[in-house]
Amino acid sequence: MTDEKRSGLVPFDLHIHDLDFLVSVLGAPQSVKTARAKRPDQDSLSALYEYDGAFTSAESAWYAPKVPFAATFRFQFEKAAVIFDGQKLTAYEIDGATRDLSAGGQEESGVIHFPKTDAYADEIAYFADCVANSKPVDKIKPEELKTVLDILKAF
Repeated sequence: MTDEKRSGLVPFDLHIHDLDFLVSVLGAPQSVKTARAKRPDQDSLSALYEYDGAFTSAESAWYAPKVPFAATFRFQFEKAAVIFDGQKLTAYEIDGATRDLSAGGQEESGVIHFPKTDAYADEIAYFADCVANSKPVDKIKPEELKTVLDILKAF
């Protein structure tokens, strides 16, 4: 994992997943600002992506001490914030309401409950199925892949 020529380190091992999601949802950013602390025993990357009238940031890191892996996110909207804390997806609405959007959350009309999955295992299973059955990978568009790789290569 620490051989940059073989793994690509944090940009290509971790951050690629964040950036792939951002580009698939928001398109190519107008600008990218990054900060990176790269040492032989750890690698940390923070990126700020600017879009028309909005921005998003993402952080990815390998630490020298044994720190458990965690994948979390926060989205801020005009009338709510949606937060995934690694276990539960919750919407915090401007009127004070809190809604559990996780699988098994309280059923409500008009609320989407996302299934609980293992995204990493799902990604590997999808790719393995494509290889085993000689099917093209169609979950990412070639122009999105080019955008992601061009951005990562600039780090």
